[in-house]
Amino acid sequence: MKVLHGIPAAPGLTIGIAHVIRPAPPVDVTAQRTTDPSIEIARLEGAIGQAIGRMDALRSTASGVTADILEAQREMLDDPELKQGADDLISSGFTAEAAITRVAADYAAQLAELPDQYLAARADDVREAGRRIVAELQGISLEVRLDHSAILVAQDLAPAETVGLDPALLQAVVTETGSATGHLAIVAQGIGIPAVVGVDGALAQIDEGMTLIVDGERGTVTIAPDEVSLTEVETRLAAAQRDKRDLEVYRDRPGMTADGVRIEVFANIGSLVEARKAVEMGAEGVGLFRTELIAAHGLPSEEAQRAIYEEVAAVLQRPLIVRTFDIGGDKPVPGLDIPAEANPFLGWRGIRLSLDRPEEVFLPQIRALLRAAATHDLRIMLPMVTVPQEVEEARTWIDQAIKSLEREGQQVRRVPVGIMVETPAAAVTLDRFKGLIDFASIGTNDLVQYTYAVDRTNTHVRERAKPLGTATLRLVAQICRPGIPVAVCGQLAGDAHAIPLLLGLGVRELSVAPARILAVKRILSSMTLAEMQARAQRALEES
Repeated sequence: MKVLHGIPAAPGLTIGIAHVIRPAPPVDVTAQRTTDPSIEIARLEGAIGQAIGRMDALRSTASGVTADILEAQREMLDDPELKQGADDLISSGFTAEAAITRVAADYAAQLAELPDQYLAARADDVREAGRRIVAELQGISLEVRLDHSAILVAQDLAPAETVGLDPALLQAVVTETGSATGHLAIVAQGIGIPAVVGVDGALAQIDEGMTLIVDGERGTVTIAPDEVSLTEVETRLAAAQRDKRDLEVYRDRPGMTADGVRIEVFANIGSLVEARKAVEMGAEGVGLFRTELIAAHGLPSEEAQRAIYEEVAAVLQRPLIVRTFDIGGDKPVPGLDIPAEANPFLGWRGIRLSLDRPEEVFLPQIRALLRAAATHDLRIMLPMVTVPQEVEEARTWIDQAIKSLEREGQQVRRVPVGIMVETPAAAVTLDRFKGLIDFASIGTNDLVQYTYAVDRTNTHVRERAKPLGTATLRLVAQICRPGIPVAVCGQLAGDAHAIPLLLGLGVRELSVAPARILAVKRILSSMTLAEMQARAQRALEES
């Protein structure tokens, strides 16, 4: 038995058999062909055709952001420059595998250096296209298929590798790379499976068919567990199964404390699939729709955005709080000329970018949201706000959008506007926002990061951040004082230790991953508000 340690990315516990996805064998980029060049060129053409066929099949089963990613990679597989460059290298003496690998690497490197962010972002698509063509030449399939329950173990998981997976068979995910707030973590949390990422040396120590215990709470992966460990986990799993059955009674109940104080329990989502999951789990609305996920391959048009927002709202039939694009900085968007920054977390991002590029970024999204809000309970939330002047400017653009839509004869109504409180500047001056905003939602992940000056992705310092430390709790208390309705949509909103403190300090809405909805409702029902307030006061005095 051996225990590997990683980053807890999605809670849960499971015992299962490992299905190991190993990287394809490396290609010798100096390899010389031993056959006629026409034969190698024919091999390459066949591999490209097969790769395109596989990609078309994947695209037919994908949706949302994943479908957009696959479409971009499909286009690159059929790129004539890529093919011609490989043909030329084959004619000069290289094998098809070496030729396409060299050309894809060179092409990707050239794109990555371009100032045009859209073209630079295509570098990853070129690398993926080259990898897929090489896999066909080698007779290797890159798609992951499960015909039995299993735990996936991989270096990383690309979108195309997970499209065909049956969620009912996927028990857990273990990867050597990744972060607690990355895309894989969000997906795993959304579908309710444990995930441990950043497990150094996982592929070297885990073989196909090995029995594993994956603990997404503790961030551990136990290889070939002994009888004592298995018995302990089976006991925990049996208790968890009973717990899951007990939670079912909360599905259709509103969030409420033991003494009847209403606390809305909303969901965080990034796609239509997660919206359906939120409804299934009994969410009372969506407190955070991450719209940056729909801009992975460029900003969608106003019309495309309207269709997305209306589709999600129609599925929910509940309040939908949409965060405007939280892009820029560490989240580049193809097609937007956003320069690289030395410190992207403190850079040109969120509301700053939207207000500096209103015609291109902010106005089309606001128009789309207002159009969707004509027939749905939709609300707008602004990210990365630091001062009231940013809200004033945003409201000016919202007013302009309303007037232009009315001139066009469109049905329009004014919608509630709120802000993300994720900077200490906004937290300590929220009273200055009264009259400008209708609600505030605390993004605890960023607020903690900025408060403690800790990059949460940095393994050397991330433990120095204190999500429930004195500074955090004092800021939450200060945010709740002005009387503006306050929610929490960061990870603390689903934390059993944090919930009583947050509510005791004045928070009245929690927005969590869909899989956490029922557990949060039960936690709320276990204590009175007075008990929570007393606990919060003790925490402030003792911390």
